[in-house]
Order: sequence, then C-alpha cells, then structure tokens
Amino acid sequence: MRLHTLALSAIALVCLTSPALSGTLSDATFHSNALNADVPVKIYRPDGGPPDNGWPVLYLLHGHDGDQNSWRDLGNIEKTLDGMIAAGTIRPLVVVMPGVKNSWYVDSAAVDGPGDYETALTGDLRVHVEKTLPVRNDRQGRAIAGLSMGGFGALHLAYAHEDLYAAVASLSGAIWQNVPASDSTRPRRS
Repeated sequence: MRLHTLALSAIALVCLTSPALSGTLSDATFHSNALNADVPVKIYRPDGGPPDNGWPVLYLLHGHDGDQNSWRDLGNIEKTLDGMIAAGTIRPLVVVMPGVKNSWYVDSAAVDGPGDYETALTGDLRVHVEKTLPVRNDRQGRAIAGLSMGGFGALHLAYAHEDLYAAVASLSGAIWQNVPASDSTRPRRS
C-alpha cells in the first residue's frame, strides 16, 4: 500500500511538473506584390500536428498605431490561446497577425495613401500562408477579426470578400458614418 501511494505521488509530481503543451509565436515576413515590399507578420502555431485537412486560420488585425506585435504585447495572445486550447474552449488553430501600419486595411495607392493593403492581405498574405503552413485553404477554414482600426478592417475585408471568410469579429471596431449636414434624413429644427 505504501509503495502504491509513493508511486502515485511520483506520477503526480511528474505530471504536474511536465511542461504543458503550448503553441509557438514566431516572426515572419511575406513579400507583397501589391505593396512591392516585405510585410512583417507574427504567427501563432499550435502544438502538435495539424488535422488531415489542415488547421483553421484566424487573421487577427491590430488597431491604429499598432503593428504585428500588438496582440503579443498588449493582448498576451500566446498564453491566451494556449489556455483556451488546453481547456478545450477552442480547437487548435493558426493565428496570423500582420503589421500593416495605419493603412486601415484598404487599397489606397491610387489616392496617394500608404498602399494597397486590402489586396496585400486578401491575396498575397493569404496565398503565402496557405502555401507555407499546414492550414485549410477553404472559406470554412478562415476567419478574420480585429480591434479598433483592425475591427473596421475585419468587417471591411470580410464583407468585401465574402468568398474568403466564414466568420468575422469586430472588437470595438472604429466604425462611423460621415453624414453631410445637408442630408435630408436628419431631423430638422424649426
């Protein structure tokens, strides 16, 4: 009996001190033909092997004045994802966090803006991710979300490219409607 208790204690000690399965967060770049530049990305990859059809992928967009490190630095993304996956709250997935400056996730080269970021993300980045990572390459395997400016970007990209994303989330999205003062739908004062 005593040996049995000692053995169980030893197994419990090993189990409690073994490192938990965790994903990896790494830096990468991809070349964007739309921008004619390399774009930095942070990529979270879950532990273990992918399912037969690949991991689902979430494109997670930063807010204004942010970059590819914002979700790591301000959102503790690695620990959050590891905990949610370990608890079974979410299934393992790849999360791609591009650094796009203050582009608002739109194509703007034609109006002297920062560049064609919408094309870079929905085309160049998506193709790069699907060629270099074991992820799904179908609409049902892709989602997009973002915070503030990224929340606007997530909605803009998801609705402009309905064929690409199965789900979208806007977290405190920077969305507003500029209504000219002459708009006849506004209440008039007498």
